[in-house]
Amino acid sequence: MKKAICIVLSIVLAFSVCVVTVGAAGENEYDGTPVIMVAGYSSSPLFMFNEDGTSEKVWGLDFNEVGGAVSDNAGPLLCGLGEWIVKDPERLAGIVGTYISENIGIIACNPDGTSVNNVRTPYCSPEYCDIDKCYAPYLMDNENGDTMPEAVIAGELAEICGWENIWASNVDFRKGAEYCADTLNCFIETVCEKTGKEQVNICAVSHGGQVVSVYLNLYGDKGRVKNANLIVPAICGASLAADAFAKRIELDELTLIYFLEHGFIWEEDYHWLVKAEKLGFLDDFIAALIPYIYDVILYWTSMWDFVPVELYEEYKARLLDPVESAELIAVSDRMHYEIMPTMTERFNELKANGTNITIIAGYNIHSVAGYDMSGDAIITANCSTGAKVADWGYRFSDGYEQVGTVCNEHYHVSPDMCIDLSCGYLPDATWAVDGLYHGMVLNDAFTHSLFKKCVFGKISTVFDDKSFPQFHATTNRSKAVFAQFNNSVEGFLNSDDTKLIIRNLSQNYDMRILSVDVRGADFVFSRIPCAKYLKTNETIELDILGEIPQVSRKNIEITVNYTMVGSPTPLGTRTFDFMIMNGVNVEFDEENPLTPTHFPSYFEAEYNENLANLLDILGIKQLIAMIFNMFKTIIYNFQKLAVFYKAV
Repeated sequence: MKKAICIVLSIVLAFSVCVVTVGAAGENEYDGTPVIMVAGYSSSPLFMFNEDGTSEKVWGLDFNEVGGAVSDNAGPLLCGLGEWIVKDPERLAGIVGTYISENIGIIACNPDGTSVNNVRTPYCSPEYCDIDKCYAPYLMDNENGDTMPEAVIAGELAEICGWENIWASNVDFRKGAEYCADTLNCFIETVCEKTGKEQVNICAVSHGGQVVSVYLNLYGDKGRVKNANLIVPAICGASLAADAFAKRIELDELTLIYFLEHGFIWEEDYHWLVKAEKLGFLDDFIAALIPYIYDVILYWTSMWDFVPVELYEEYKARLLDPVESAELIAVSDRMHYEIMPTMTERFNELKANGTNITIIAGYNIHSVAGYDMSGDAIITANCSTGAKVADWGYRFSDGYEQVGTVCNEHYHVSPDMCIDLSCGYLPDATWAVDGLYHGMVLNDAFTHSLFKKCVFGKISTVFDDKSFPQFHATTNRSKAVFAQFNNSVEGFLNSDDTKLIIRNLSQNYDMRILSVDVRGADFVFSRIPCAKYLKTNETIELDILGEIPQVSRKNIEITVNYTMVGSPTPLGTRTFDFMIMNGVNVEFDEENPLTPTHFPSYFEAEYNENLANLLDILGIKQLIAMIFNMFKTIIYNFQKLAVFYKAV
């Protein structure tokens, strides 16, 4: 039964990458500048234009059509699903793959990157723009919203500027980012002509962030863009493309379930299902399905734009014929070797000349495809920000000196010492959110407010508003609790701090804090807090007892263990990283520049390997470890409190 539930949850992921919630309207005043939405990957519709002058949509998810296809193939699908559950995914993959080949293969491209069929978006190209059909009110009223890119995010902006001031840029996403940037250039000029305005504001998501980045690189000097906010942008690629071309996608099932929890803001910990029931069989299905997908996407120039530069030459030599694919290679070479390397220089030139460019990115999440780099589950943090990122599972060691090639005036290293933005594209205008999943900017109150301020130019740097520090640990309600000290910037600790503030993020469950564990510093908190329930959105303050180390650039961890009253998964734990900035910098160990991301837990330090293996087989290792750590923390805290009060 668990396995069947897991399959359903996994399939739901395909329809939930951009699940978001609608919140309150922003308070910003609007100055009349048109807003252009630039869509994420594959969200623009594509049409097949026939010789008789007719056309039909061939790309653009229609749930009625999907439902019809499922109904038509219900028998074979159920048989295939049954065989998949017993570890034979070939039949189901064949059914789904055949559907892909017959229905989606129409948008495949030739080896030179041109479309096999006469397929394009009817609204925009570098040569023309049907501006009336790119107008948000038209799209929402006449197209059922199907061609309104990032409609929910656009709706948030519309509460400030009105739908009548929003325009939608649809592009042929198969083409390279440079082609899409040329399309956007045509589009912006047409919007300015139509509205009589000299400039536009841009809100760009994911692949749209790459398109806008290339547009700014090539056309930014025209001064048409007033504010450009790039949300989880694929500026220099996405590892998923490399994984797809290598045919080696191995789903990280735990990340996949976390993705769902964050997307639907589930306050119950469904990820226990994955920890208790392995989902490796999903990889078998993906492996069997990839050849069908591979044949469709191999010659999409945009997929080659996504290949990280360090893998580009290897993949190009192996997969592209230098003669047949000469045109595709030329375009992609220009992207990798002329455009991408100049992003930092161009961004900073434009920023200095008055174009407000801001970036919001997620990090500290494993790739859902199994790629071992920190990111937002889809795009790695170095691709979205240009930053130096520690190897997966490690952080920079205490005392780390930032690279500082773009900014050395401020310290741009995250509290967990996992990402160094000082060498990023825009160190002073990039926000890095620990735990922000791809496409979920509206599911965190911090980013929900931040992106609107960026789009309308109310914020241009990380120093403009103390409410929006550069680094933030997500407050998505699925994370249950949030903690920070009372006087420092979020994620930091110094001698001015006297209390730890813990907040219950839930809207559905009251909470009781069971224990709070400090690792890396010798202080505790004033009392065992479990005597008090925290109502929804309520906080508790714990006094710091003991000395805060008089050093700087030192990492500590604080783990909050809690129970959710009435939840079907009542026990939970969340660990927060803090950087102490309270004195002389710790000496950096040049011989050991990286340190494991987390301190060993009590369970990891003391468990018996044979017992741990047995618990893992039974699917209860994580639960037992959490309970063990909670009790050890309570005992340790009692001992420390006794020593402290005796000394006093």
